[in-house]
Amino acid sequence: MPNRLYPLLLLCSGLLASLDLLAQERSVHLDPLIKALQLPGKDRSVVQERRDAALALSQLGAEAGPAVDALAAALDDPDTQVWFHSVTALARIGSAATPAIPTLIEDLTGQGRRGENAKWYRSAYALGNMGPAAIPPLQAALKDENASIRSGVAKAFGWIGEEGAVAIPALLQCLRDEDERVRQHSAESLGRMGPSALEGLSKTLEGDHHPALLAALLALETAGPLALALADQLIPIARTHQAPDLQAAALRTLRATGLDPETLSSLAWSLSDHTDDAVKHEVANCLLDLPSELTVAPLRERLDTDDLATQLWAADLLGRMGTPALEAVPQLIVLVDGYGSQPQAKPFRKAIASLGPSAAEALFTHLAETSTSKPLDASHWIVPSLGNYGIPGLPKLAQGLTHDHINVRLASLYAIQRLGADGRNADRTIERLLDDPHPSIRAASLLSLVAISGDPSKYTDHIRRLLQDAEPIARHAAAKAIPAIDLSDRATIERLGELLEDSDHRIRLASTQAIASIGEPARSQSNRLTALIQDPSEEIQIATLKALGALGSASKSTGIQIADRATTSEGALQLAAIRCLGELDQDQPRIIEVLRTATAHEEPVIREAALDAFGRVSRDSEAIFDLSLEALKDSNSDIQNVAAKNLGMLEEDAIPATSALMALLGKEDYVPNILQALRKIPADPSQYPHYQDGLDSRSSGVRAYSAERLGQLGSQAEATVPRLKELAQRDRSRYVKARARSAVERITGEDFED
Repeated sequence: MPNRLYPLLLLCSGLLASLDLLAQERSVHLDPLIKALQLPGKDRSVVQERRDAALALSQLGAEAGPAVDALAAALDDPDTQVWFHSVTALARIGSAATPAIPTLIEDLTGQGRRGENAKWYRSAYALGNMGPAAIPPLQAALKDENASIRSGVAKAFGWIGEEGAVAIPALLQCLRDEDERVRQHSAESLGRMGPSALEGLSKTLEGDHHPALLAALLALETAGPLALALADQLIPIARTHQAPDLQAAALRTLRATGLDPETLSSLAWSLSDHTDDAVKHEVANCLLDLPSELTVAPLRERLDTDDLATQLWAADLLGRMGTPALEAVPQLIVLVDGYGSQPQAKPFRKAIASLGPSAAEALFTHLAETSTSKPLDASHWIVPSLGNYGIPGLPKLAQGLTHDHINVRLASLYAIQRLGADGRNADRTIERLLDDPHPSIRAASLLSLVAISGDPSKYTDHIRRLLQDAEPIARHAAAKAIPAIDLSDRATIERLGELLEDSDHRIRLASTQAIASIGEPARSQSNRLTALIQDPSEEIQIATLKALGALGSASKSTGIQIADRATTSEGALQLAAIRCLGELDQDQPRIIEVLRTATAHEEPVIREAALDAFGRVSRDSEAIFDLSLEALKDSNSDIQNVAAKNLGMLEEDAIPATSALMALLGKEDYVPNILQALRKIPADPSQYPHYQDGLDSRSSGVRAYSAERLGQLGSQAEATVPRLKELAQRDRSRYVKARARSAVERITGEDFED
């Protein structure tokens, strides 16, 4: 042997020795895991050791090869986790785990402990990773009478892929299986077997077996571009087949094949008027996949039809196309304007919003073409459309703030106002508009700044200035902004009082609401507010009554006037009048009479407000007690709660109502309010029987309250000590236990001992 071969032989010898050493080390490393996996017994700690060992082996991948026999045996482990990790480990070992194939087949086909879907999926996955060696037993199992097993076997062939082509005939036959899962998984596996499966699938397409046709189309969809070779068969199915689900499936398959855009476009448009939803859905998906030059123009043509359904379908697709469809915005705008406030306009507005901030340019152009004789209102549909773009649309809105046309600036301001704090980055640009020559711009700028600012008070000077503005819309905005700011200086309050007499009803309303927000510091305006009780606008009348209530101040004659309004009005105005009387703290006989009568009103909300107001203004404890006790019987829980509150305010005068309140306390929804009332009513020996009965209530609140009151009675409640001790020791509520323990100690004078 030539001398030059010796170094090579030495190198190979060393390499083989290293590999042998590595195998020995790996075996040593795996030995503890294999032994742990083979531990017998059902003891919890032993089962956990087997679980841990199986999990560790599953994480080693191919390195766990020496453990194949132990893992195969573990497939029969009664513990699901051990089985799960073992079958996963075999799958990850792959082709080196072929000795486990018989056990895996048995595990797949056996009727056993675990859910069959979990079993076939995991076992099938493991078998699929074994490669060609698993094909013969899988082919045999494909004929099993159990559909779940057939389904799992079919799935396994998909993981084997093209190497499992020998099973193609059997899988093609499975496309006619009575079980849908078997058909589906067979189809998916055929789609992964490469060109070899195309011939059989082509023949299936020539048949008339509906389930098999659907499955074959799924297989070709899975095959993707390989199925392009069968496009000539797929196109007629999509275009003319009598079964819509097959048409939809064929169209979906053609999308997956990568059919040239021109042909796919022609096919999709030929089906665009189809009445079946599934076909219509696939047509839409096709069009969204195609280049915009093949779709936008035809969709725009459909916007011009007279058929609303067609218009809506086209608008939805255009909205989902994004930037390429921006040229359709003017048409969408025309449709929105045409439908006006009707519900049909909403989808077209949504399409415009879906196109993103770039659509703002077309909206601005549309606004710039409108007349300036009537400035844009905040309720115009374009405002929410611009606001719906959110923060991404803010740069466009900032550009709109500097536009020459007033309506564009107004729309941008109103939209930024809707953004709230998200529009804060535009504040400096908006501040410059506070001096705009157009009063509508000044007004909208102020309201926008207050809405987006984290500190609206920094615009106080601007508010004061605009309160003096010559234009009504600016004064209105300033008054409307005040509730967001703590602005209660004398000059501002006086100016708001003057604006209560403004000829513009919007200014009167906003000023009234501003005074209400200021509250007591604005009491100097009570007389001016009183005049507005007779305002022609019911909205202002209601706001005035709320403001007088917030101020808590009015003359006695005003109180009578409001009481009269409470008797002659209905609905919201009557409710506002009654609530106002409750805030004025006037117990004039006329007011008391009106409120007492209203407690019997047919409308629950009126009864509730009247009872609350009566409890606030009446000085007659007996009358409050009688009305409130009767109101506890009302079926309306809100009225019951007001009645309880009134009784609680009476304290010792409400002692006779204790039993009625305790009866309500058993209703869980009312516990907090009723308890609050009861705790204001002192303990009284006359109520001893009710406290005693309360210890056996199903309500923990009643038991705790009763124990507390018995403890306050002291030695007079000595007979209840055994029951109290029982509660202190055994009640399920810690709160009841604590109250019972305390009661025992107060009654006996001794420390409680368990």
